Amino acid sequence: MDGVAAMPAWVWVLVVVAVTAGVLSVYTFRYRTIPGALWLTAMNLVVCVYTGTYILLATVIRAPATLAFLEHLQLALGTLAVACWFLFVLTYTGRAELLGRRGHLAVITVLASVFVLNVTGPIHGLVFSEVFVDLSGDVPIVDTDSNVIHVVQLLALFSLSPIGLVFLHRSLSEHDELFSEQAFALLLGSVSPYVAAGIDVMQLEPDPAMPLLPLGFGAMSVALTYAAARHRLFEFVPATRRIGEARALQQLDDGVVIVSTDGTVLQINESACQLLDCDRAQCLGEPLANLHETGDGGPTDVPETIDRLGRTLQTSRSAVEGPTGDVMGYAVVYRDVTGKRRRQQRITVLNRLLRHNLRNELSLVEGHVTQLAEIEDSEQRQQRVDEIEAVIEGIVDLSQQAHAVERHLSVADRAIERVAIGDLVDRIVERTARNYPSAEIVSDVPPDLAVSTYPHQLEVVLENLVENGLQHNDSSERRLGITATRDSDGVAIVIADDGPGIPDHEIEAIESGESSQLYHGSGLGLWLVSWVVAVLGGDLDFEVTDSGTTVHVWVPNLGEQ
Repeated sequence: MDGVAAMPAWVWVLVVVAVTAGVLSVYTFRYRTIPGALWLTAMNLVVCVYTGTYILLATVIRAPATLAFLEHLQLALGTLAVACWFLFVLTYTGRAELLGRRGHLAVITVLASVFVLNVTGPIHGLVFSEVFVDLSGDVPIVDTDSNVIHVVQLLALFSLSPIGLVFLHRSLSEHDELFSEQAFALLLGSVSPYVAAGIDVMQLEPDPAMPLLPLGFGAMSVALTYAAARHRLFEFVPATRRIGEARALQQLDDGVVIVSTDGTVLQINESACQLLDCDRAQCLGEPLANLHETGDGGPTDVPETIDRLGRTLQTSRSAVEGPTGDVMGYAVVYRDVTGKRRRQQRITVLNRLLRHNLRNELSLVEGHVTQLAEIEDSEQRQQRVDEIEAVIEGIVDLSQQAHAVERHLSVADRAIERVAIGDLVDRIVERTARNYPSAEIVSDVPPDLAVSTYPHQLEVVLENLVENGLQHNDSSERRLGITATRDSDGVAIVIADDGPGIPDHEIEAIESGESSQLYHGSGLGLWLVSWVVAVLGGDLDFEVTDSGTTVHVWVPNLGEQ
Protein backbone atom coordinates (compact mmCIF):
# COMPACT_ATOMS: atom_id res chain seq x y z
CA MET A 1 0.00 0.00 0.00
CA ASP A 2 2.95 2.30 0.64
CA GLY A 3 3.89 2.09 -3.06
CA VAL A 4 0.39 3.07 -4.07
CA ALA A 5 0.30 5.90 -1.58
CA ALA A 6 3.64 7.19 -2.87
CA MET A 7 2.42 7.44 -6.44
CA PRO A 8 2.02 11.00 -7.70
CA ALA A 9 -1.58 12.15 -8.17
CA TRP A 10 -1.06 12.60 -11.89
CA VAL A 11 -0.59 8.83 -12.26
CA TRP A 12 -4.26 8.41 -11.37
CA VAL A 13 -5.10 10.93 -14.05
CA LEU A 14 -3.18 8.77 -16.52
CA VAL A 15 -5.18 5.75 -15.39
CA VAL A 16 -8.39 7.65 -16.12
CA VAL A 17 -6.99 8.66 -19.51
CA ALA A 18 -6.07 5.06 -20.39
CA VAL A 19 -9.46 3.72 -19.31
CA THR A 20 -11.30 6.49 -21.18
CA ALA A 21 -9.35 5.82 -24.38
CA GLY A 22 -10.00 2.07 -24.06
CA VAL A 23 -13.74 2.54 -23.52
CA LEU A 24 -13.93 5.01 -26.39
CA SER A 25 -12.19 2.54 -28.71
CA VAL A 26 -14.90 -0.04 -27.94
CA TYR A 27 -17.58 2.59 -28.50
CA THR A 28 -16.18 3.81 -31.83
CA PHE A 29 -15.68 0.26 -33.12
CA ARG A 30 -19.46 -0.12 -33.10
CA TYR A 31 -19.53 2.49 -35.87
CA ARG A 32 -16.75 0.86 -37.91
CA THR A 33 -18.71 1.21 -41.18
CA ILE A 34 -18.83 5.01 -40.77
CA PRO A 35 -16.04 6.94 -42.53
CA GLY A 36 -13.15 7.52 -40.12
CA ALA A 37 -14.47 5.33 -37.29
CA LEU A 38 -11.85 2.57 -37.71
CA TRP A 39 -9.00 5.09 -37.70
CA LEU A 40 -10.46 6.71 -34.58
CA THR A 41 -10.75 3.28 -32.95
CA ALA A 42 -7.11 2.58 -33.79
CA MET A 43 -6.04 5.96 -32.43
CA ASN A 44 -7.81 5.40 -29.10
CA LEU A 45 -6.34 1.92 -28.73
CA VAL A 46 -2.87 3.38 -29.34
CA VAL A 47 -3.52 6.18 -26.82
CA CYS A 48 -4.66 3.58 -24.29
CA VAL A 49 -1.44 1.57 -24.70
CA TYR A 50 0.66 4.74 -24.96
CA THR A 51 -0.69 6.05 -21.67
CA GLY A 52 -0.27 2.60 -20.11
CA THR A 53 3.48 2.69 -20.78
CA TYR A 54 3.78 5.89 -18.72
CA ILE A 55 1.80 4.27 -15.91
CA LEU A 56 4.22 1.32 -15.95
CA LEU A 57 7.18 3.70 -16.03
CA ALA A 58 5.87 5.61 -13.01
CA THR A 59 4.89 2.59 -10.92
CA VAL A 60 6.77 -0.57 -11.80
CA ILE A 61 9.74 -0.38 -14.13
CA ARG A 62 13.17 0.67 -12.86
CA ALA A 63 15.62 -1.25 -15.07
CA PRO A 64 17.52 1.23 -17.28
CA ALA A 65 17.45 -1.05 -20.34
CA THR A 66 13.69 -1.52 -20.04
CA LEU A 67 13.19 2.21 -19.52
CA ALA A 68 15.24 2.89 -22.66
CA PHE A 69 13.07 0.45 -24.61
CA LEU A 70 9.91 2.13 -23.24
CA GLU A 71 11.18 5.50 -24.46
CA HIS A 72 11.52 4.08 -27.98
CA LEU A 73 8.12 2.38 -27.73
CA GLN A 74 6.47 5.60 -26.54
CA LEU A 75 7.86 7.47 -29.54
CA ALA A 76 6.54 4.75 -31.86
CA LEU A 77 3.10 4.81 -30.23
CA GLY A 78 2.94 8.63 -30.21
CA THR A 79 3.79 8.72 -33.91
CA LEU A 80 1.18 6.06 -34.61
CA ALA A 81 -1.46 7.95 -32.61
CA VAL A 82 -0.88 11.18 -34.58
CA ALA A 83 -0.91 9.28 -37.88
CA CYS A 84 -4.21 7.56 -37.00
CA TRP A 85 -5.67 10.91 -35.96
CA PHE A 86 -4.63 12.44 -39.30
CA LEU A 87 -6.14 9.56 -41.28
CA PHE A 88 -9.31 9.85 -39.19
CA VAL A 89 -9.58 13.55 -40.01
CA LEU A 90 -8.88 12.88 -43.68
CA THR A 91 -11.56 10.18 -43.91
CA TYR A 92 -14.10 11.83 -41.58
CA THR A 93 -14.08 15.09 -43.54
CA GLY A 94 -14.45 13.28 -46.88
CA ARG A 95 -10.92 13.84 -48.19
CA ALA A 96 -9.72 10.24 -48.25
CA GLU A 97 -9.62 10.43 -52.05
CA LEU A 98 -6.53 12.62 -51.67
CA LEU A 99 -4.65 9.44 -50.81
CA GLY A 100 -6.63 6.81 -52.67
CA ARG A 101 -6.34 3.08 -52.01
CA ARG A 102 -2.69 2.90 -52.98
CA GLY A 103 -1.90 5.93 -50.85
CA HIS A 104 -3.54 4.31 -47.82
CA LEU A 105 -1.53 1.13 -48.35
CA ALA A 106 1.64 3.18 -48.68
CA VAL A 107 0.88 5.05 -45.43
CA ILE A 108 0.21 1.81 -43.57
CA THR A 109 3.46 0.35 -44.92
CA VAL A 110 5.43 3.42 -43.83
CA LEU A 111 3.82 3.40 -40.37
CA ALA A 112 4.64 -0.28 -39.92
CA SER A 113 8.24 0.35 -40.97
CA VAL A 114 8.59 3.35 -38.64
CA PHE A 115 7.11 1.36 -35.76
CA VAL A 116 9.62 -1.46 -36.29
CA LEU A 117 12.51 1.02 -36.56
CA ASN A 118 11.46 2.66 -33.30
CA VAL A 119 11.01 -0.44 -31.20
CA THR A 120 14.34 -1.81 -32.45
CA GLY A 121 16.02 1.53 -31.73
CA PRO A 122 18.00 0.27 -28.71
CA ILE A 123 19.72 -2.17 -31.07
CA HIS A 124 20.68 0.07 -34.01
CA GLY A 125 20.75 3.48 -32.26
CA LEU A 126 19.27 5.38 -35.21
CA VAL A 127 16.39 6.88 -33.20
CA PHE A 128 18.25 8.21 -30.14
CA SER A 129 22.01 8.51 -30.04
CA GLU A 130 21.91 8.46 -26.22
CA VAL A 131 19.30 7.59 -23.59
CA PHE A 132 19.80 9.00 -20.07
CA VAL A 133 17.94 7.54 -17.09
CA ASP A 134 17.62 9.34 -13.74
CA LEU A 135 16.45 7.06 -10.94
CA SER A 136 17.06 9.47 -8.08
CA GLY A 137 13.43 10.44 -7.62
CA ASP A 138 10.21 8.56 -6.92
CA VAL A 139 9.53 8.41 -10.67
CA PRO A 140 12.29 7.70 -13.21
CA ILE A 141 13.11 10.54 -15.58
CA VAL A 142 14.29 9.58 -19.08
CA ASP A 143 16.08 12.05 -21.34
CA THR A 144 17.43 11.50 -24.86
CA ASP A 145 19.66 12.89 -27.57
CA SER A 146 17.92 12.78 -30.96
CA ASN A 147 19.29 10.91 -33.92
CA VAL A 148 18.24 10.98 -37.59
CA ILE A 149 15.04 8.90 -37.40
CA HIS A 150 13.74 10.90 -34.43
CA VAL A 151 14.32 14.19 -36.26
CA VAL A 152 12.61 12.92 -39.43
CA GLN A 153 9.63 11.72 -37.40
CA LEU A 154 9.24 15.05 -35.65
CA LEU A 155 9.38 16.91 -38.97
CA ALA A 156 6.76 14.59 -40.48
CA LEU A 157 4.45 14.88 -37.47
CA PHE A 158 4.69 18.66 -37.34
CA SER A 159 3.90 18.73 -41.08
CA LEU A 160 0.88 16.43 -40.94
CA SER A 161 -0.70 17.94 -37.85
CA PRO A 162 -1.34 21.46 -39.24
CA ILE A 163 -2.85 19.93 -42.38
CA GLY A 164 -5.30 17.91 -40.30
CA LEU A 165 -6.19 20.97 -38.24
CA VAL A 166 -6.81 22.94 -41.43
CA PHE A 167 -9.21 20.23 -42.68
CA LEU A 168 -11.12 20.38 -39.41
CA HIS A 169 -11.21 24.16 -39.57
CA ARG A 170 -12.60 23.98 -43.11
CA SER A 171 -15.33 21.62 -41.93
CA LEU A 172 -16.16 24.29 -39.37
CA SER A 173 -16.23 27.12 -41.92
CA GLU A 174 -17.47 25.42 -45.10
CA HIS A 175 -20.52 23.63 -43.72
CA ASP A 176 -23.59 24.97 -42.01
CA GLU A 177 -24.53 24.52 -38.36
CA LEU A 178 -25.24 20.81 -38.98
CA PHE A 179 -21.52 19.99 -38.57
CA SER A 180 -20.18 23.11 -36.87
CA GLU A 181 -20.48 21.84 -33.28
CA GLN A 182 -18.86 18.53 -34.22
CA ALA A 183 -15.99 20.28 -35.97
CA PHE A 184 -15.49 22.70 -33.08
CA ALA A 185 -15.28 19.85 -30.53
CA LEU A 186 -12.86 17.90 -32.74
CA LEU A 187 -10.75 20.97 -33.43
CA LEU A 188 -10.57 21.87 -29.75
CA GLY A 189 -9.64 18.32 -28.74
CA SER A 190 -7.08 17.95 -31.53
CA VAL A 191 -5.18 21.02 -30.37
CA SER A 192 -4.73 19.55 -26.86
CA PRO A 193 -1.67 17.35 -27.58
CA TYR A 194 0.12 20.29 -29.21
CA VAL A 195 -0.59 22.52 -26.23
CA ALA A 196 0.83 19.79 -23.99
CA ALA A 197 3.89 19.43 -26.25
CA GLY A 198 4.44 23.20 -26.13
CA ILE A 199 4.31 23.27 -22.30
CA ASP A 200 6.74 20.34 -22.22
CA VAL A 201 9.20 22.04 -24.60
CA MET A 202 9.11 25.25 -22.54
CA GLN A 203 9.49 23.15 -19.34
CA LEU A 204 6.49 24.75 -17.67
CA GLU A 205 5.14 21.51 -16.18
CA PRO A 206 4.79 21.50 -12.34
CA ASP A 207 6.61 18.16 -12.00
CA PRO A 208 9.57 17.29 -14.29
CA ALA A 209 8.56 13.64 -14.15
CA MET A 210 4.98 14.39 -15.17
CA PRO A 211 4.35 13.33 -18.81
CA LEU A 212 2.14 15.92 -20.52
CA LEU A 213 1.62 14.28 -23.91
CA PRO A 214 -0.57 11.44 -22.55
CA LEU A 215 -2.64 14.09 -20.80
CA GLY A 216 -2.94 15.98 -24.10
CA PHE A 217 -4.10 12.82 -25.81
CA GLY A 218 -6.46 12.25 -22.92
CA ALA A 219 -8.01 15.67 -23.44
CA MET A 220 -8.45 14.72 -27.08
CA SER A 221 -10.23 11.51 -26.09
CA VAL A 222 -12.54 13.46 -23.78
CA ALA A 223 -13.33 15.90 -26.59
CA LEU A 224 -14.05 13.04 -28.97
CA THR A 225 -16.23 11.35 -26.36
CA TYR A 226 -18.13 14.59 -25.90
CA ALA A 227 -18.55 14.99 -29.67
CA ALA A 228 -19.75 11.40 -30.02
CA ALA A 229 -22.22 11.56 -27.13
CA ARG A 230 -23.42 15.15 -27.41
CA HIS A 231 -23.14 16.02 -31.09
CA ARG A 232 -23.85 12.65 -32.73
CA LEU A 233 -20.35 12.35 -34.14
CA PHE A 234 -21.06 9.15 -36.06
CA GLU A 235 -24.71 9.64 -36.87
CA PHE A 236 -24.07 12.22 -39.57
CA VAL A 237 -20.61 12.65 -40.99
CA PRO A 238 -19.22 15.46 -43.18
CA ALA A 239 -17.70 12.79 -45.45
CA THR A 240 -21.18 11.55 -46.35
CA ARG A 241 -22.23 14.95 -47.62
CA ARG A 242 -18.89 15.77 -49.22
CA ILE A 243 -18.62 12.42 -51.01
CA GLY A 244 -22.35 12.50 -51.83
CA GLU A 245 -22.02 15.92 -53.44
CA ALA A 246 -19.01 14.76 -55.45
CA ARG A 247 -20.76 11.56 -56.57
CA ALA A 248 -23.96 13.45 -57.43
CA LEU A 249 -21.92 15.89 -59.50
CA GLN A 250 -20.27 13.04 -61.41
CA GLN A 251 -23.54 11.18 -61.96
CA LEU A 252 -25.57 14.12 -63.23
CA ASP A 253 -26.91 13.78 -66.77
CA ASP A 254 -26.13 17.47 -67.26
CA GLY A 255 -22.53 18.47 -67.80
CA VAL A 256 -21.02 20.72 -65.12
CA VAL A 257 -17.76 22.66 -65.39
CA ILE A 258 -16.49 24.76 -62.49
CA VAL A 259 -14.04 27.48 -63.49
CA SER A 260 -12.12 30.22 -61.72
CA THR A 261 -12.81 33.88 -62.41
CA ASP A 262 -10.20 33.86 -65.21
CA GLY A 263 -11.83 30.83 -66.87
CA THR A 264 -9.45 28.09 -65.71
CA VAL A 265 -11.21 24.70 -65.41
CA LEU A 266 -11.13 23.54 -61.76
CA GLN A 267 -13.67 20.71 -61.89
CA ILE A 268 -15.52 18.88 -64.65
CA ASN A 269 -17.92 15.97 -64.34
CA GLU A 270 -18.17 12.90 -66.56
CA SER A 271 -21.22 14.15 -68.47
CA ALA A 272 -19.40 17.35 -69.44
CA CYS A 273 -16.43 15.31 -70.66
CA GLN A 274 -18.76 13.31 -72.89
CA LEU A 275 -20.73 16.29 -74.15
CA LEU A 276 -17.63 18.36 -74.88
CA ASP A 277 -15.55 15.38 -76.05
CA CYS A 278 -12.61 15.93 -73.74
CA ASP A 279 -10.46 13.98 -71.30
CA ARG A 280 -10.89 15.04 -67.68
CA ALA A 281 -7.20 14.88 -66.79
CA GLN A 282 -6.29 17.04 -69.77
CA CYS A 283 -9.09 19.57 -69.16
CA LEU A 284 -8.27 20.41 -65.56
CA GLY A 285 -6.14 23.53 -65.32
CA GLU A 286 -6.85 24.50 -68.93
CA PRO A 287 -8.85 27.55 -70.10
CA LEU A 288 -12.55 27.02 -70.74
CA ALA A 289 -11.98 28.49 -74.20
CA ASN A 290 -10.04 25.31 -75.07
CA LEU A 291 -13.24 23.30 -74.67
CA HIS A 292 -15.54 25.54 -76.68
CA GLU A 293 -15.83 29.07 -77.96
CA THR A 294 -16.41 31.80 -75.41
CA GLY A 295 -16.85 35.53 -75.80
CA ASP A 296 -14.42 38.24 -74.78
CA GLY A 297 -15.76 38.04 -71.23
CA GLY A 298 -14.46 34.49 -70.74
CA PRO A 299 -16.61 32.48 -68.32
CA THR A 300 -19.05 35.37 -67.99
CA ASP A 301 -19.68 35.32 -71.74
CA VAL A 302 -20.59 31.69 -72.48
CA PRO A 303 -23.00 31.30 -75.46
CA GLU A 304 -26.55 30.30 -74.60
CA THR A 305 -26.35 27.37 -77.03
CA ILE A 306 -23.35 25.44 -78.32
CA ASP A 307 -23.30 23.07 -81.29
CA ARG A 308 -20.85 20.30 -80.53
CA LEU A 309 -20.36 16.98 -82.33
CA GLY A 310 -23.84 17.12 -83.83
CA ARG A 311 -25.41 17.96 -80.48
CA THR A 312 -27.09 21.13 -79.35
CA LEU A 313 -26.05 22.09 -75.81
CA GLN A 314 -27.98 24.64 -73.79
CA THR A 315 -25.83 26.43 -71.21
CA SER A 316 -26.49 28.22 -67.96
CA ARG A 317 -24.02 29.95 -65.67
CA SER A 318 -24.08 30.79 -61.98
CA ALA A 319 -21.52 32.50 -59.77
CA VAL A 320 -19.70 30.57 -57.03
CA GLU A 321 -19.55 32.91 -54.04
CA GLY A 322 -17.32 32.68 -50.99
CA PRO A 323 -18.37 33.21 -47.36
CA THR A 324 -18.02 36.99 -47.76
CA GLY A 325 -20.05 37.09 -50.96
CA ASP A 326 -17.07 37.56 -53.25
CA VAL A 327 -17.25 35.75 -56.58
CA MET A 328 -14.67 32.94 -56.52
CA GLY A 329 -15.58 31.38 -59.86
CA TYR A 330 -18.45 30.12 -61.97
CA ALA A 331 -20.38 26.90 -62.47
CA VAL A 332 -21.35 26.34 -66.10
CA VAL A 333 -24.07 23.75 -66.76
CA TYR A 334 -24.46 22.08 -70.15
CA ARG A 335 -27.76 20.38 -71.02
CA ASP A 336 -28.09 18.28 -74.14
CA VAL A 337 -31.27 19.56 -75.81
CA THR A 338 -30.59 17.81 -79.12
CA GLY A 339 -33.45 15.38 -78.66
CA LYS A 340 -35.82 18.14 -77.59
CA ARG A 341 -34.77 20.28 -80.53
CA ARG A 342 -35.18 17.42 -83.00
CA ARG A 343 -38.60 16.52 -81.60
CA GLN A 344 -39.68 20.13 -81.96
CA GLN A 345 -38.34 20.14 -85.50
CA ARG A 346 -40.23 16.96 -86.33
CA ILE A 347 -43.44 18.37 -84.91
CA THR A 348 -43.00 21.58 -86.90
CA VAL A 349 -42.15 19.75 -90.13
CA LEU A 350 -45.01 17.27 -89.80
CA ASN A 351 -47.44 20.06 -88.96
CA ARG A 352 -46.43 22.23 -91.90
CA LEU A 353 -46.18 19.33 -94.32
CA LEU A 354 -49.48 17.72 -93.42
CA ARG A 355 -51.32 21.03 -93.25
CA HIS A 356 -49.86 22.25 -96.55
CA ASN A 357 -50.22 19.02 -98.49
CA LEU A 358 -53.62 18.11 -97.12
CA ARG A 359 -54.95 21.56 -97.95
CA ASN A 360 -53.61 21.36 -101.50
CA GLU A 361 -54.66 17.78 -102.11
CA LEU A 362 -58.14 18.28 -100.68
CA SER A 363 -58.53 21.36 -102.86
CA LEU A 364 -57.76 19.14 -105.87
CA VAL A 365 -60.31 16.58 -104.73
CA GLU A 366 -62.91 19.33 -104.30
CA GLY A 367 -62.20 20.61 -107.82
CA HIS A 368 -62.49 17.14 -109.34
CA VAL A 369 -65.75 16.44 -107.49
CA THR A 370 -67.20 19.74 -108.74
CA GLN A 371 -66.22 18.85 -112.30
CA LEU A 372 -67.75 15.39 -112.01
CA ALA A 373 -71.20 16.90 -111.68
CA GLU A 374 -70.76 18.72 -115.00
CA ILE A 375 -69.12 15.91 -117.02
CA GLU A 376 -71.44 13.62 -118.90
CA ASP A 377 -68.86 11.64 -120.88
CA SER A 378 -68.18 8.36 -119.06
CA GLU A 379 -64.48 8.22 -120.01
CA GLN A 380 -63.85 11.72 -118.74
CA ARG A 381 -65.77 10.95 -115.56
CA GLN A 382 -63.63 7.83 -115.03
CA GLN A 383 -60.49 9.91 -115.61
CA ARG A 384 -61.57 12.32 -112.88
CA VAL A 385 -62.35 9.43 -110.53
CA ASP A 386 -58.89 7.98 -111.19
CA GLU A 387 -57.33 11.34 -110.43
CA ILE A 388 -59.29 11.58 -107.17
CA GLU A 389 -58.18 8.08 -106.19
CA ALA A 390 -54.55 9.00 -106.93
CA VAL A 391 -54.79 12.08 -104.71
CA ILE A 392 -56.41 10.09 -101.93
CA GLU A 393 -53.71 7.41 -102.21
CA GLY A 394 -51.09 10.16 -101.88
CA ILE A 395 -52.80 11.49 -98.76
CA VAL A 396 -52.97 8.00 -97.26
CA ASP A 397 -49.32 7.39 -98.16
CA LEU A 398 -48.30 10.68 -96.53
CA SER A 399 -50.26 9.89 -93.37
CA GLN A 400 -48.63 6.46 -93.21
CA GLN A 401 -45.21 8.06 -93.57
CA ALA A 402 -46.01 10.45 -90.75
CA HIS A 403 -47.24 7.60 -88.57
CA ALA A 404 -44.08 5.60 -89.23
CA VAL A 405 -41.67 8.41 -88.33
CA GLU A 406 -41.52 7.74 -84.59
CA ARG A 407 -41.32 3.98 -85.15
CA HIS A 408 -38.31 4.43 -87.43
CA LEU A 409 -36.62 6.82 -85.02
CA SER A 410 -37.11 4.81 -81.83
CA VAL A 411 -34.19 2.60 -80.79
CA ALA A 412 -35.35 2.00 -77.23
CA ASP A 413 -36.42 -1.60 -77.88
CA ARG A 414 -33.81 -2.39 -80.52
CA ALA A 415 -30.32 -3.85 -80.17
CA ILE A 416 -27.09 -2.90 -81.91
CA GLU A 417 -26.14 -5.64 -84.36
CA ARG A 418 -23.31 -6.36 -86.75
CA VAL A 419 -24.72 -5.44 -90.17
CA ALA A 420 -23.16 -6.80 -93.38
CA ILE A 421 -23.43 -3.81 -95.71
CA GLY A 422 -23.23 -5.94 -98.89
CA ASP A 423 -26.18 -8.14 -97.88
CA LEU A 424 -28.25 -5.12 -96.84
CA VAL A 425 -27.59 -3.30 -100.13
CA ASP A 426 -28.43 -6.44 -102.14
CA ARG A 427 -31.83 -6.75 -100.40
CA ILE A 428 -32.64 -3.10 -101.05
CA VAL A 429 -31.57 -3.32 -104.70
CA GLU A 430 -33.69 -6.45 -105.21
CA ARG A 431 -36.83 -4.84 -103.79
CA THR A 432 -36.29 -1.56 -105.64
CA ALA A 433 -35.66 -3.31 -108.98
CA ARG A 434 -39.17 -4.82 -108.82
CA ASN A 435 -40.68 -1.33 -108.60
CA TYR A 436 -38.38 0.17 -111.22
CA PRO A 437 -37.64 -2.65 -113.68
CA SER A 438 -36.16 -0.32 -116.30
CA ALA A 439 -33.70 1.29 -113.87
CA GLU A 440 -30.03 0.34 -113.85
CA ILE A 441 -28.85 -0.07 -110.25
CA VAL A 442 -25.17 -0.85 -109.70
CA SER A 443 -23.60 -1.60 -106.30
CA ASP A 444 -19.95 -1.90 -105.33
CA VAL A 445 -19.58 -3.03 -101.73
CA PRO A 446 -16.67 -5.10 -100.32
CA PRO A 447 -18.01 -8.50 -99.22
CA ASP A 448 -16.46 -8.25 -95.74
CA LEU A 449 -17.63 -4.72 -95.02
CA ALA A 450 -19.75 -4.55 -91.84
CA VAL A 451 -20.70 -2.07 -89.16
CA SER A 452 -22.22 -2.37 -85.68
CA THR A 453 -25.35 -0.23 -85.65
CA TYR A 454 -29.15 -0.38 -85.55
CA PRO A 455 -30.02 -2.49 -88.63
CA HIS A 456 -33.60 -1.31 -89.10
CA GLN A 457 -32.63 2.37 -88.99
CA LEU A 458 -29.76 1.91 -91.44
CA GLU A 459 -32.08 0.07 -93.82
CA VAL A 460 -34.63 2.90 -93.61
CA VAL A 461 -31.92 5.44 -94.56
CA LEU A 462 -30.58 3.54 -97.56
CA GLU A 463 -33.99 2.46 -98.86
CA ASN A 464 -35.37 6.00 -98.73
CA LEU A 465 -32.32 7.43 -100.50
CA VAL A 466 -32.46 4.81 -103.26
CA GLU A 467 -36.22 5.30 -103.64
CA ASN A 468 -35.83 9.08 -103.74
CA GLY A 469 -33.07 8.87 -106.38
CA LEU A 470 -35.26 6.84 -108.74
CA GLN A 471 -38.71 8.24 -107.97
CA HIS A 472 -37.86 11.80 -108.99
CA ASN A 473 -35.94 10.79 -112.12
CA ASP A 474 -38.20 11.10 -115.18
CA SER A 475 -35.54 9.80 -117.56
CA SER A 476 -36.37 6.68 -119.57
CA GLU A 477 -32.98 5.26 -118.60
CA ARG A 478 -32.55 5.77 -114.89
CA ARG A 479 -29.17 4.98 -113.37
CA LEU A 480 -28.20 4.75 -109.73
CA GLY A 481 -24.98 3.63 -108.08
CA ILE A 482 -24.26 2.50 -104.52
CA THR A 483 -20.73 2.27 -103.16
CA ALA A 484 -19.49 1.68 -99.61
CA THR A 485 -16.06 1.76 -98.01
CA ARG A 486 -14.57 1.47 -94.56
CA ASP A 487 -13.89 4.90 -93.08
CA SER A 488 -11.82 5.03 -89.85
CA ASP A 489 -14.32 4.13 -87.11
CA GLY A 490 -17.34 3.69 -89.37
CA VAL A 491 -18.63 3.09 -92.88
CA ALA A 492 -19.02 5.62 -95.69
CA ILE A 493 -21.86 4.94 -98.14
CA VAL A 494 -22.36 6.92 -101.36
CA ILE A 495 -25.58 6.86 -103.42
CA ALA A 496 -25.40 8.67 -106.78
CA ASP A 497 -28.19 9.12 -109.35
CA ASP A 498 -28.41 10.83 -112.76
CA GLY A 499 -31.67 12.60 -112.09
CA PRO A 500 -32.48 16.31 -112.14
CA GLY A 501 -31.05 16.84 -108.68
CA ILE A 502 -32.66 17.77 -105.38
CA PRO A 503 -33.65 21.46 -105.35
CA ASP A 504 -31.23 23.64 -103.41
CA HIS A 505 -33.89 25.04 -101.11
CA GLU A 506 -34.86 21.52 -99.99
CA ILE A 507 -31.26 20.63 -99.17
CA GLU A 508 -30.79 23.94 -97.37
CA ALA A 509 -33.92 23.33 -95.31
CA ILE A 510 -32.79 19.85 -94.26
CA GLU A 511 -29.16 20.79 -93.56
CA SER A 512 -30.15 23.88 -91.57
CA GLY A 513 -33.08 22.18 -89.86
CA GLU A 514 -35.28 25.17 -90.68
CA SER A 515 -38.64 23.89 -91.82
CA SER A 516 -39.72 27.37 -92.91
CA GLN A 517 -38.24 26.55 -96.31
CA LEU A 518 -40.17 23.28 -96.52
CA TYR A 519 -41.15 22.31 -100.01
CA HIS A 520 -44.34 20.32 -100.16
CA GLY A 521 -43.25 18.15 -103.07
CA SER A 522 -40.37 16.56 -101.14
CA GLY A 523 -42.59 14.64 -98.76
CA LEU A 524 -41.05 13.16 -95.64
CA GLY A 525 -38.42 10.95 -97.26
CA LEU A 526 -35.38 13.21 -96.98
CA TRP A 527 -36.44 14.58 -93.61
CA LEU A 528 -36.77 11.03 -92.32
CA VAL A 529 -33.31 10.19 -93.67
CA SER A 530 -31.83 13.23 -91.92
CA TRP A 531 -33.48 12.40 -88.60
CA VAL A 532 -32.53 8.70 -88.66
CA VAL A 533 -28.90 9.44 -89.57
CA ALA A 534 -28.77 11.73 -86.53
CA VAL A 535 -30.16 8.91 -84.36
CA LEU A 536 -27.38 6.65 -85.66
CA GLY A 537 -24.83 9.32 -84.76
CA GLY A 538 -23.78 9.69 -88.39
CA ASP A 539 -23.34 12.44 -90.95
CA LEU A 540 -25.34 13.27 -94.07
CA ASP A 541 -24.15 15.39 -96.97
CA PHE A 542 -25.68 16.25 -100.37
CA GLU A 543 -23.78 17.10 -103.53
CA VAL A 544 -25.84 18.29 -106.55
CA THR A 545 -24.35 18.78 -110.01
CA ASP A 546 -25.66 18.91 -113.57
CA SER A 547 -25.25 15.14 -113.82
CA GLY A 548 -27.37 14.32 -110.76
CA THR A 549 -27.33 14.06 -106.97
CA THR A 550 -24.73 12.32 -104.82
CA VAL A 551 -25.60 11.60 -101.20
CA HIS A 552 -22.80 10.82 -98.72
CA VAL A 553 -23.78 8.91 -95.59
CA TRP A 554 -21.33 8.14 -92.81
CA VAL A 555 -22.40 5.71 -90.09
CA PRO A 556 -20.22 5.19 -86.97
CA ASN A 557 -19.37 1.79 -85.58
CA LEU A 558 -21.47 1.92 -82.40
CA GLY A 559 -20.03 -1.34 -81.17
CA GLU A 560 -16.64 0.34 -80.65
CA GLN A 561 -17.86 3.46 -78.84
